[in-house]
Amino acid sequence: MSSSITLSTPQRLSFEFPVSAQKVTNDTAAYNNEIVEKTSTTTAISELRSSNRVSTINPEEITALFNKIKAVASTNLEDKNYQDKELSSYDYLNSTIEEIMDYPIEVKIERDEVNIAILYGSLGINFLDVKRLEVRMELLDRSKEEVTGMANSGGIRKDEEAHLKKTIAGHMDSLQQQKEALLSRSTIKENEVLLFEQLTRDTLLAK
Repeated sequence: MSSSITLSTPQRLSFEFPVSAQKVTNDTAAYNNEIVEKTSTTTAISELRSSNRVSTINPEEITALFNKIKAVASTNLEDKNYQDKELSSYDYLNSTIEEIMDYPIEVKIERDEVNIAILYGSLGINFLDVKRLEVRMELLDRSKEEVTGMANSGGIRKDEEAHLKKTIAGHMDSLQQQKEALLSRSTIKENEVLLFEQLTRDTLLAK
């Protein structure tokens, strides 16, 4: 008994291979796109939670608020100076730093923050609480700049500069921990992902 083997013609081979290869390429591309979309969405939400700042902060408003807090701190310091001792630049700087931590911060949702505020609300996070912390952190950054400037001009000693910056760093760590606690939810529900995608598309279309 003889056996036979049927060979495809070169023309048939050259026709079938591109079609098969194209199908594999299309399937792979579709799979990769699906992975990229899921990964980008999850990553976006993750970055949203871990970002240094999520709110819009106007530098001019921060400057005005910082100057107002400085004035309040100076008045409080002088009112409490019952022994009429000579107050130094260090005393005023320290008083400002402490006042920043106690001063009632009022914030509102700006127009360009509406979408992110809605997203945070869907995650069970109060956006205004986060923004309030970020404003306070920005004010501490301003006080740190002022401490550096005062030290460079000879207004305070180096050891006083170091002590003030250590105080600022401690307050910063405390505020950062509070912020992380607000953003600590670790699970993302399917409807939250869909909401994020919708808000992202709306934001892009609005630009």
